[in-house]
Amino acid sequence: MKTLSVQQPWATFIAQGWKTIEVRTWRTDYRGALLIAASKGSNLPASVTHIEENGEQIAMPRGVALCVVDLLDIRRLTLADAKPANLEPEDLPADGWAWLLGNPRAVEPIPIKGKLSLYDTPDELIRMPAKRFPKPSKEVLEIVQKWLEPKILPCDEPPKIIQAPPPAAHRR
Repeated sequence: MKTLSVQQPWATFIAQGWKTIEVRTWRTDYRGALLIAASKGSNLPASVTHIEENGEQIAMPRGVALCVVDLLDIRRLTLADAKPANLEPEDLPADGWAWLLGNPRAVEPIPIKGKLSLYDTPDELIRMPAKRFPKPSKEVLEIVQKWLEPKILPCDEPPKIIQAPPPAAHRR
């Protein structure tokens, strides 16, 4: 399966459906199922890549597969894409591409060695659990809001995710 490495916390935001646009400076002709792997490394502070629980800092997973999404389309980036990409408008690259993602499905977190660009992960390594990601608790949503203020969408209603049927090879 085609795989894309994404830094934390954005990889988790994609898996939860909070980030429906991934911003890249390059595009691909590929459309379909896309495995999202959390990059092992990060140059971001722990306050962004860790969750505090009961006074303890817990790292978001790194170097593992998190989910499969559908890569629905790729188009030129616009200022309106900042919010669904969880970025500030001034952080959008002038020549960027908006990768439209939908239908996140959890996978068992297997170790993945990240690479640049799209790369292949053998299908037999990818295991889909029987259920989707659980709905995050109110406490988790409040933590995410604090990380991204004022970037995140209001949590009163779920984000609108474009649903697409899985490719024929991955239907259950």
